[in-house]
Amino acid sequence: MKDGRVKYIHQICNNYFNEKKELIRSIGTTVDITSRKLAEKSITRFSRIFEESLNEIYLFDADTLKFVQLNNTALQNLGYTMEELMQMTPLDLKPESSCESFLELITPLLKGKKEKIVFETVHKRKDQSLYAVEGHLQLLKHDHDASLIVAICMDITERKKADQQLTFQASHDSLAGLINRREFEHRAQGLLATVDQTKHDHALCFMDLDQSR
Repeated sequence: MKDGRVKYIHQICNNYFNEKKELIRSIGTTVDITSRKLAEKSITRFSRIFEESLNEIYLFDADTLKFVQLNNTALQNLGYTMEELMQMTPLDLKPESSCESFLELITPLLKGKKEKIVFETVHKRKDQSLYAVEGHLQLLKHDHDASLIVAICMDITERKKADQQLTFQASHDSLAGLINRREFEHRAQGLLATVDQTKHDHALCFMDLDQSR
């Protein structure tokens, strides 16, 4: 086009000949299929991103909760076959969640109150091992007004370990591995509050570990 954009068209041409097989006229129709072509390109691009993503991606039916599609990363991380997972729901992967709590989680999506839900949970592999994930849920409208939910899940096991290590370091001595002064004062305050409430006798003992005088 004059402005530099590409336009896709579909042409159909019918040729008419006389008795001498000479072309006497042509009648054709031209249909602009730019929107269709761009949609096909978007689907192709999404399919490539879907399969090549390092995150687990799940599509499941909003009514039945049955999986309808998963990417290779999800299959590899979970250890199930595609056939096995097609008979499962997100609840089969989430030992910490009940059906009621999961429905409560996705209800804001279904009612249009939220466009995205971010949460942390634990997934269970086929070998029964567990790993922490951060999930992002979004609602997708499908054919005949059916709805699908796309879940993008990131394995955050290493992040959780790092957070736990930072928490430990903030409250413990790096050399001895014992609680530091700040953590001791925090626990002592809690203990004193308990003493005031229960009226029971308690004792506090100090021990010198380095034999300094």
